This record gives sequence, structure tokens and C-alpha cells, in this order.
Amino acid sequence: MLFQELTSLATYAFAIIAILVLVKKSVVIVPQTDEHVVERLGSFSKIIKGGMHFLIPVVDRIAHTQTTQECQINIPPIETISSDNAGITADAVVFYVVSDTHSASYKINNHENAITDLAISSLRAELGKLDLDNILSKRAEINQKVLDALAEKCLSWGIAIRSIEVKRVEPSRDLIEAMNKQLQAERTRRAEIIRAEGKKEAEIKEAEGFAQATVLKAEADFKEAQYQAQSRTALAEAEAKSTEILNESMEKSSKATDYFLAQKYIESLGNLATSDNSKVIMMPLETTATIGSIASVVDYLGANKS
Repeated sequence: MLFQELTSLATYAFAIIAILVLVKKSVVIVPQTDEHVVERLGSFSKIIKGGMHFLIPVVDRIAHTQTTQECQINIPPIETISSDNAGITADAVVFYVVSDTHSASYKINNHENAITDLAISSLRAELGKLDLDNILSKRAEINQKVLDALAEKCLSWGIAIRSIEVKRVEPSRDLIEAMNKQLQAERTRRAEIIRAEGKKEAEIKEAEGFAQATVLKAEADFKEAQYQAQSRTALAEAEAKSTEILNESMEKSSKATDYFLAQKYIESLGNLATSDNSKVIMMPLETTATIGSIASVVDYLGANKS
């Protein structure tokens, strides 16, 4: 009897445990951010989403699990060559989401590895089309082209590529040194240009000043020449007037000529006497005649005065 009771208890316990195991296997709780692919006897049956679901034990099983959250894949650094043969190193990050759980589970074995390889290939192809300057300045354009290439190919896998960002683009160390030398040379060239422009401007200013000075001097010389011409004209007019008066006087008296000659003679002697180079004054032989002429002039002046 005791043995039979123990056997019955063991049977009941085994049945309870089996029921609990079957219940555990038949009840599935799916998180809100996941989707499960259920296969029945090895074939696709259905896709279950967030919540509690019941499966047929042994017959049904969860074959694949996909997340509905946006995922990130870091593309490792790649080395490539630009169109102008510049060696560069670049890396990127890809953001994607599973848009079709069935396709992502059955049409691609490992979509993360596939996206990584495809992104590397597309990024290397786009960088090879551009020169270094465009690569460094057109980052957004490169991102868009790589995104278009990935989105088109990943769509059939049930993967939607949200965005791709090229994080780092660095030229090789030798190229960086060459660029630094080129930048230094460019700075030196600009400094030389600024210095040359300053020198040129200074020379232009100096030439303009010299030209203005020349014009002013020419104007001054012209005015001086006009003044001298006017002086000579006035002097000539005075000489003409004096000659006219002398002619009139000569018609009246012959002593007027002696007066005119004596005046010039005395002026010449005065200039000779005041000269710095004249140490000895030689009187000409006709001094007596000159003195006589002066006496005649005095008599003439006295007669005119009377």
C-alpha cells in the first residue's frame, strides 16, 4: 500500500512538473522594443510583438528576435586614396532600424556585418572620387551619397538606414607635414605681397609728391619769368622814355649828351670800386676829359636851373 501511494504521489508530481514546464514553454512575454519570429515545425508561422502570447509547446518555437529600436554601428577606420593620390584615414557611424522583421530574419544572415562591409565599400568609393580639398570641405555631400547607396541595397533586407555620419577624415602624417609647409609658404608669400604693395604705394606717393613739387616749381619759375619780363619791359620803357627825353634835350643843347655819358661813366666807376676782387683801381687816361665833361654838365644844369 505504501509503495502504491508513493508511486501515485510521484506520478502526480511528475504530471504537475510537466504541466508547469508546458505552461512555461507555451506562455511568452515579449518586451515592447522587440519582435519575435515564431516557427511551427520548422516553418515560419507568425511574428509576435510586445505583450503576452501563447505558443504550442514543442510545435512552436521562437526562431529569431529583432529589435524595433534605432541601432548604431561604428565603422572602423579605413585607409584609402583620394583622386589626387592623397592618403587619408576615415571612419563613420551608421544609424539604422529594422523595418521588416521577416526580411531581416530570413533574407540576410547577419545584417550588422553586412551593413558594416557595405558602408566601408561605399565610403571608400565616394572618397576615391574626390580630391583632398573636397573631401575635407564637402562632408555633408559625402554623407548623403553613402546614405543613398546603403539605403538602396539594405531596403531588400528589411533594414532602413536613417543616417550615416563620417566622423573623422585625416590625411597621412607626411601629407599633414607637407600641408603645414605649404601653409607656412603661403603665409610668407602673403607677407611678401603686403610688403611689396606697401613699398609700391610709398614709391607712388613719393613720385606724386615729386611731381607736385615739380609742378609747383614750374609755376613759380613761370611767375618769376613773368615778373622778370615785366621788369625788363618796365626798364625798357623807362630807357625809351629817358632816350626820348635825351633826344629832346640834345635838340635844345649839345651838353645833354655829355651829361648822359658822364652819368654812365660815374656808375661804372662806382661798380668797379665796390667790387670784391678790385684791390687796385686804374684810372683811364681820359679821366681829365671826363672831369671836364662833368664840369660842363654842372654848367648845363645851372643854366637849366636859371
